[in-house]
Amino acid sequence: MKFAHDSWLSGHTGNHLTCKQILHRFFWPGVRRDVQKYIKTCKPCQLTTRLKAKKKVSLISLSIVEERFYRMAVNIVGPLTISRDGHRFLLTISDYTTRYQEALSLRTTNTRKAAEVLEQFFIRVGVSTF
Repeated sequence: MKFAHDSWLSGHTGNHLTCKQILHRFFWPGVRRDVQKYIKTCKPCQLTTRLKAKKKVSLISLSIVEERFYRMAVNIVGPLTISRDGHRFLLTISDYTTRYQEALSLRTTNTRKAAEVLEQFFIRVGVSTF
């Protein structure tokens, strides 16, 4: 199997061609199963073989939200060039309903600072109730 699959003459061919080359000279019960198992453990083949396409999943529809700040996108952008105040990151907030956007500067991306900035944002604009 090693010569039929790994040698520079065979070039790491797939299951079908490797089986064909082996069956040209040899036979044993379960040859196809053994070749498949061998090729699945071949490291160069695993590194270069294209990944199988994932199953396509249908899109889910989002419900229409009419209340402001009910559904939002929050993201941290950076690192950017340092500002005069020492800020390197931006916390961006986008409201899906009103399309209101805001970018707030941060010095670091730790959770505590991001939570403080979000808290100040919600104190200023309010929080929707369910």
